[in-house]
Amino acid sequence: MSDIRDKVKDRLSIIDIVGDYITLTREGAVYKGSKPPVQNTGKSLIVYPNTDSFYDWKNKYGGDVLNAIAHFEDLDINEHFTEILRIAARKAGIEYQKQDLDVDKLREKQNIQTLYSNVAEFYHSNLTNELYELIFKKWGITKETVDSYKIGFAPVNNKRNSILEKTEGVDRKTLIKSGLVFNFDGRLVDFYNGRIVFPYWKNGKVVYFIARKVEVLTPENEYEKAKYKKLLTPKNRSYISEVAGNDYLYGEDSLKGSDYCIITEGVTDCITLLQNGYTSISPVTVGFRETDYPKLLSVARKLETVYVCNDDEIGKAGIKGALKTARFLNENNVYVKIVTLGRDEGQEKIDVAEFLRDKGKDKLDERIEESLELWEFVLNEINISSLKPVDKLRTAKKYCIDELSDMDQSERKTIIDYNVKDAFGFKSTDMASLIKDVEQAIKKNNDSKKEVVETSSTPDIDEAKEAIRKKAIDIMEHGEPVKFILDTFSTIHVGDEETAKTLLVSIGCQSVKNSEGIQPKVSGGSGKGKTHCCKAMLWLIPPKYAISTTLSDKVIYYMDIPEGSIIFSDDVNLNETMEGVIKRSTTNYQVGDTHTTLDGNRNVQSLTIPPRVSWWLTSVNDEQSIQYLNRTFGGDVNETEKQDKDVMNFQLKLAANGLDAYPLNEDILICREIIEEVKNHLFNVKIPYAEVIKWVDPSNRRNLNIFLDMIKAFAVFRFKQRVIEDNFLHAIIDDFDDASVLYSCRAENQGLKINNNERKLVKFLQERRAADTKEIQKALKISQGTVHNLLHGRKETDDSGLLGKTNMITCEDVTVDNGNGLRTKKYIYRYIGEDVFKTFENKVVYIENDDRNNYYNYYTTITRLSNNENNINRTIITDITDIKSINENNNNGNDDSPIFSSAYNTCNSCNSGNNEATATITSKNNDVIVVTDSENILFMDIKTFVGGRSDQRKLRANREYQKMAFAFCEAHRGVYTLAVVKPMIEKMAECGEI
Repeated sequence: MSDIRDKVKDRLSIIDIVGDYITLTREGAVYKGSKPPVQNTGKSLIVYPNTDSFYDWKNKYGGDVLNAIAHFEDLDINEHFTEILRIAARKAGIEYQKQDLDVDKLREKQNIQTLYSNVAEFYHSNLTNELYELIFKKWGITKETVDSYKIGFAPVNNKRNSILEKTEGVDRKTLIKSGLVFNFDGRLVDFYNGRIVFPYWKNGKVVYFIARKVEVLTPENEYEKAKYKKLLTPKNRSYISEVAGNDYLYGEDSLKGSDYCIITEGVTDCITLLQNGYTSISPVTVGFRETDYPKLLSVARKLETVYVCNDDEIGKAGIKGALKTARFLNENNVYVKIVTLGRDEGQEKIDVAEFLRDKGKDKLDERIEESLELWEFVLNEINISSLKPVDKLRTAKKYCIDELSDMDQSERKTIIDYNVKDAFGFKSTDMASLIKDVEQAIKKNNDSKKEVVETSSTPDIDEAKEAIRKKAIDIMEHGEPVKFILDTFSTIHVGDEETAKTLLVSIGCQSVKNSEGIQPKVSGGSGKGKTHCCKAMLWLIPPKYAISTTLSDKVIYYMDIPEGSIIFSDDVNLNETMEGVIKRSTTNYQVGDTHTTLDGNRNVQSLTIPPRVSWWLTSVNDEQSIQYLNRTFGGDVNETEKQDKDVMNFQLKLAANGLDAYPLNEDILICREIIEEVKNHLFNVKIPYAEVIKWVDPSNRRNLNIFLDMIKAFAVFRFKQRVIEDNFLHAIIDDFDDASVLYSCRAENQGLKINNNERKLVKFLQERRAADTKEIQKALKISQGTVHNLLHGRKETDDSGLLGKTNMITCEDVTVDNGNGLRTKKYIYRYIGEDVFKTFENKVVYIENDDRNNYYNYYTTITRLSNNENNINRTIITDITDIKSINENNNNGNDDSPIFSSAYNTCNSCNSGNNEATATITSKNNDVIVVTDSENILFMDIKTFVGGRSDQRKLRANREYQKMAFAFCEAHRGVYTLAVVKPMIEKMAECGEI
């Protein structure tokens, strides 16, 4: 797992860091400059982009970005390590707590990797012209590449030419910890002896070594038998530092900014690919160790395509390794293809390095173009010509079951109909039978897997599931499902309720047929909880709808996901192609998006993203274009000091009680059941009062639709307490109120498409009118890089930063005199025009009181009877005297006595024929009637009509009592007037009973 040092270095470029301090000029593959005072050519400092490192020949100092900061800030890398790390983190826009740092471990890692880098220089200095020639002839690696990657030679052990003598100032304890030396017969000797050494580079430092045996030069003894020799690691060797582990893939630095990579077998194969401009990584063997799989997957999921290109040899060890790697990636939804090099006649083996050396880049490009998907490759590997007719059918059936089971059924049928048919030479009449047999076998296998994975159904389990469902339905019919889900969310994640609501309404919209969908965009500083917030809500969703993944351009089209899925991607930095995919998906929210491509046989293939997919994307800043941000409802997580303390206390409480961060308790299961029930429906939602809604910011037309979709989403979660007429679910004023609260708290950010940091920056410029980068950086306490990103954006598009989002800010490039004859350029940012926040000073959305009164009781909350619902008919109680007469007939005129039984009988005797659990009550006295049965509240506050506006206002004043009456009747079943219930409620509230 990456530590803070690695995360910081992953974010920073050596060119940018050195370029912050001095002017650099590109010369070929390197950049040159000089640290002041400048002497002679002014090119004594060289930056090497290939290895993300630098070296200052004038001052005899070099290294990675941390060394560069130390060099230009005149700090000692050991003595001032934490200060250097703090500066680097600020430049990278990464926040961390000092108490979270294991400074000794981080410093040790820096020191050991610096030692490795220095030793790499020593090995490299041992290369002779003969060795350069040998490396070129054997693998085609040029002198320029050898020098760039510091490939070297470890001399045969002797006192005068050993690491011990060439690492002056490094204590022996550190040398032993590094694994570069070991104890041999009581003395320390170099681990590498007479071998060509290949350093692993990562973010400007050498992090590991592997060395190859060389005929004649490598000693012949039992310690040097292996062809390749990897550096010693701490596994089973307690004396070696734990930071010296082999946790890196060779060439992984090359993946930065790439959408593909080639996985190849050997280190020299990887180097020759890098030399020819390809992106490549290598396990430095035929396949990856299983312990490397998480690392491989973490980098592969960020790519559009992964090519596996191992050695092609008679024994097929390379092919077997390629298949193993390809299968692992394919099973984890990575689009992978296998490249076959092709041996010439009589050739026993060929690898990538030999292929490039002998045939060149153009020929390899042809092989890559001809590469095959896993299923195609396996089909081609079957020796069909040697099979008897009866064996062909068996082999074809086995192939289809083994290789095509995980595919979509329609895709599988297409492959069998065309590719399998042609490969095996079947007749068309054979295919229907083959497809039928394959589908039956796959279904049987899948059913068997379910029986293994899922515990066999038992009455106890069935009863438990039914109990969860009953509780979920009860909450949906009689309680507050939105509140229940948010309350459960708060047991996993502290605070950020508005963000949680945003995520929740995006789920609700997926059950609305007339919705354009809400796409959340969660922003916040590193380590401030945006990822955890999304994961906490994702935990409350039925797992089949929750897809957490990194994003690459077209992979989503190949994934088999259900309608209404959530795609969660963390710390996303969308490229233009991926942003386009999401735009099309959100534009075609109700129908899904189709991608048309060609399969391996050049046949047209249509792939789809299903309808009503919601994209949950998090990022440190809103780095996407304004066209994309227009489709989202964004917001920042809480970054206050109070929130930090609340989170800390919450984490300590979890630890003290031994609780899981993501528990699977009854409340979680109820939430999943509620969301499942919502997803089982697709509603057209009507907002009867929509035309009287006042919207103050019509400039962005998408925002109003987002707000209206919020109303619909809140109504959908409460659909069991809403009226459905003429196939429309009717939203009520309560749904408007919830949507208004949610939207208003983020109106400024949403209206201007900015996050909190951008908002602070705009307000600062409004006040100052003009400022340069350093002034903004100081005022907002953010990094120089963050200032640039906020204003200019990270992408090359014109509208991903504030300069593109608003015309109120301008940028002026000026040159200033710093004294001593030095002139530097800097940006001056100016605020022009009116206050962009003025629109949002008052309410951004509201309904006038008169209109609100007219629609307040258009439809109010209904609470349905959960049992025998279809036996309840509509009854209209036209006058309070009807209730009184029932009282007199059944309870001797005692108004305080329960009268439910008679009222219920009246309902049953009604012959209106409407099987709907609703009632209409007219009361001349403005009393609210609460009706319950022995187990369930049947009706409360149902469509009440009263005689005048003043009475309506009086009724609204009593709504809090109506809510309390709901709780009262759970304990005291019956029918009561508000006059009777009110004093009882007040007494119970005083006693703390409700």
